[in-house]
Amino acid sequence: MNLTINKVISILNKKTLNRVNETLAVLLVLFVGYIIFLNNTPSLDSYNDGDVHHGFQRSVSILNGVNPYVEFNTDEMLIQSKVPGFFPLYFYFMSLITKFSNYSFVLFLDNLRYIVFLAYSLTGLSIYLLLRKKSIVLALFGIALFMFNRWTLNDVIDLKQDSYVIFTTILSLSLLKTNKKMSFLLFGIATALKHLTILISPIFALEILNQIIQAWKNKDSSEALKKNILETVLCITLTLIPIVVPSIPFIIQTPKNFFSSIMFNVTRKPQDSSVKLDTGFDKMLVLYDQDKNKSNFYYMLPRIPMVFLLSLLLFLYFKKKILMWEYCALTYVVFVAFNPVLFGQYYTWMMGFLPLMLVDRKL
Repeated sequence: MNLTINKVISILNKKTLNRVNETLAVLLVLFVGYIIFLNNTPSLDSYNDGDVHHGFQRSVSILNGVNPYVEFNTDEMLIQSKVPGFFPLYFYFMSLITKFSNYSFVLFLDNLRYIVFLAYSLTGLSIYLLLRKKSIVLALFGIALFMFNRWTLNDVIDLKQDSYVIFTTILSLSLLKTNKKMSFLLFGIATALKHLTILISPIFALEILNQIIQAWKNKDSSEALKKNILETVLCITLTLIPIVVPSIPFIIQTPKNFFSSIMFNVTRKPQDSSVKLDTGFDKMLVLYDQDKNKSNFYYMLPRIPMVFLLSLLLFLYFKKKILMWEYCALTYVVFVAFNPVLFGQYYTWMMGFLPLMLVDRKL
């Protein structure tokens, strides 16, 4: 009897020790991230012409009752600098931080820095927890891959919004099967904060399609049919609320400016922050003459290779040849590899979803 008790105690002690070691390893990763983040704070001047400063200026405009979308030149859909190309929820979020910071840009940066670092840590922790079921080593690899690659670090140090949007997106996808309503709401919030989530919207569209099919199958049962229809309508509504409701005043005031500003993301000329893409996207992949007198559809031509590959991925996902996390990761790989407009923060999305490809696979 004593031998059995001692054996149980030994096993429990070993499990406890493993858990403690695992917790310490995760905390060490987060601590290293914090040290890197703390010791790489740029000077105030380096933010003056960046996205954060423009976000701050537009948040002040909104707080003063000025429509930020009036800045957009609707006659120029190829080249514009620092356009208000986000949905209004992003500017309202910035306005909340600005208000809390007493309209001080310095305090605004300090407060935003806390939010970005928290989101950065939570995203890494989410990746760890999703991969933890497979392997502790794999989970540690996943969190380190996301947190310490050059693009994520630059993104976080520059205080861009990608980390908290990626976290919201991962949380949304994680809840899709267990809490559908919350999942759709979070996806709507993520999309309203940054439109890159639209690339994986087919996941939610197919979920809606499955609900409609299920409702059709239950057409003989009025109660089940009603439940399926109500759930479908509610999910669509929850997704649209964060995107549409804050946009209504701006659509009423300046509809052309608003829609052109959002549309600019798919018409702007090929541009990259590190290497030239002219050869690949203007002469080889798509014969493209950047004539300002062309239509918006013509300006979208450089996106044809990307759309083609994304369509292939969607077909594979629809046929269940690839699973959800694989579809997300490969979608952002295609986006980074083929989108004519490429900035450093786009790599952060790819690095956030790449390790999650293994979540649904047997190892």
